[in-house]
Amino acid sequence: DDGSMVVGFAENPTGGYRQMAYWTDDVVGPQVLGGEDAGELYAVDSYGTSACGVWNQEQVYWDPVNGLVSLGSIPGEFEGTAFDISDDGKVVGECGNAFFGVITATVWTVEDGLMTAADFFATYDVPTPEGYHYARCTGVSADGSTFVGAGVEDGGFFYSPWLVRLDDSVVPAFFSPIDVEIS
Repeated sequence: DDGSMVVGFAENPTGGYRQMAYWTDDVVGPQVLGGEDAGELYAVDSYGTSACGVWNQEQVYWDPVNGLVSLGSIPGEFEGTAFDISDDGKVVGECGNAFFGVITATVWTVEDGLMTAADFFATYDVPTPEGYHYARCTGVSADGSTFVGAGVEDGGFFYSPWLVRLDDSVVPAFFSPIDVEIS
């Protein structure tokens, strides 16, 4: 939140591909993670203490104590990207490859590991609508209670946005599709 840590990628000077990197206000230049392997960091928590992204086509979590942690993949899927991280350590993303099949939204926690977003939401009594598939989970609120992403209905082709809120003060809700008018 205060800009003391920014994440992204640095171009490998010899290989020409992206490497996970972060910048802090106390060090000049990028601090590259993952050695010579390809990757990018996409998000950092509000405290500037942990980040997430993709490394060698796998979802990863990073903090200075544990270093890079591969989040694995859900059964039957490969490849993955972690898009966002909450202050309480929830990492959201996707597994799969859209070219070869359907991608699946994921949520990772230290306590439960990696699971599909549908399974994670079910632990909070948020049902997945019949015939709907959470494909991407692209954002999570800082407090870890609100999730956004895109999904697809069975037999459908186009993704529609969704929002799930896990909050004791409101009834868990699922919204899709959200009607958007572009002008």
